[in-house]
Amino acid sequence: LGDVVLEVDGAGLDGEHVVTALRAREQPSYELTVARLSEDARGDDGGAGTKRAGWVHSIRARGGKALPGTTPRRLWAVLDSTSLAFKTSPHGLTLKQCTVGLSGVACKVPVTRLAGKSLAMPPALASMAERQRFPFSLAWERGEVGYDLILGVATSGDRQAWAKAIQAVRAEIQAQAPTAGWLTKKPGRRGLRPGESLLRPITGWKRRWFVLHQGDPSGGVAPSLRYFSRPEETTASLLGAVVLNAGSVLSVGASAVPHSFEVRSQGAADLRPITTVLACRDKDDCERWLKALRRALLHAGSEVASSKELMAAAERQSHL
Repeated sequence: LGDVVLEVDGAGLDGEHVVTALRAREQPSYELTVARLSEDARGDDGGAGTKRAGWVHSIRARGGKALPGTTPRRLWAVLDSTSLAFKTSPHGLTLKQCTVGLSGVACKVPVTRLAGKSLAMPPALASMAERQRFPFSLAWERGEVGYDLILGVATSGDRQAWAKAIQAVRAEIQAQAPTAGWLTKKPGRRGLRPGESLLRPITGWKRRWFVLHQGDPSGGVAPSLRYFSRPEETTASLLGAVVLNAGSVLSVGASAVPHSFEVRSQGAADLRPITTVLACRDKDDCERWLKALRRALLHAGSEVASSKELMAAAERQSHL
């Protein structure tokens, strides 16, 4: 395995070969202190944009069992901001058929002991452990990939580092994923005249399919909130867009309609700020949209209220 024995029964070897030291003691068992080089340290870093790279043993599985006819392969894995790719060597070509996207992935490290009792691992994980690898699994919750991946690495530390890196990538993907769904929109998008109120009944409101893209501040891409007549996001179904910029204001409570909020903003072509009032189907959906919109407006440079303040206002509104 490439381990380096540092001590036998707590005593340093001082240049003595480990086999010689063991024979001199003539004991039925020994306690060895070893150092194991992380396999991640034995190759290059995978190039620009790489989150992590290193040797892994990999096998495809389903239901905890290896797929028929498959055996573990030692491959160079490269994790970037969207996917996990594999090569036969650090400088080799990427195996396209082995590359998997990480949207919706669940990365799990097996639990081997619980309440002082040993727990059996699924066969594919147990087989990897028998090969002196530290196993973990990747599974796709919505079936984006038609199989599970069982991966094994050289040390427990490597496993924890890989799991942490993969979970961080998934969190990034989720944060940047568009928020989409049906919202009920108050008719018209115009600036309110002095003294005009949003406290009107829901008569005439329209159900629209909204899509919020977070944007990318580092790349100069602004967030966008567009609405359509149906979920198919085509030019033909596009009805309009809500301006999201540094001057946008997200608020809750101006409308008597439950689970509603408003976005007040002014685009370059607008003579005055425009207020768009939207209502969600329930409390949970309202929280989902408020969190996503707050994140988008922060990206746009807006001084939006805190999530806690927005949720508190939504809670008060639901009791009106």
